[in-house]
Amino acid sequence: MSMKKPAEINLNVQLFIYKDPESDMYVAYCNSLDLSTYGKDHKDALQSFGDALDLFIDETTKKGTLEHVLVRLGWNLSQKAYGPPAPSLEKLSHIIPLQPTIEEKSVALQMI
Repeated sequence: MSMKKPAEINLNVQLFIYKDPESDMYVAYCNSLDLSTYGKDHKDALQSFGDALDLFIDETTKKGTLEHVLVRLGWNLSQKAYGPPAPSLEKLSHIIPLQPTIEEKSVALQMI
């Protein structure tokens, strides 16, 4: 009897990283997950976001709510990948200053 291997699904997100002029901290914001973190510099904000993303995935997977949360946030679900809603700097202009650094982050999820 062979064990069925868990399916792997990719989650790709786009981050906007910018320096907040009021706090002098760097903010990493992901519109498609409505998730943000901060750090003392660009690298620290990115590391903090990675930790928050891992926690988000772990907790929603553990509760069995990952797909529900992603759909509620506007994601399209398919067999091999989750497609995020398209980010719009125009819609985010009240949050994100002009010229943020944009980074891509990809996570492979093991679905049981």
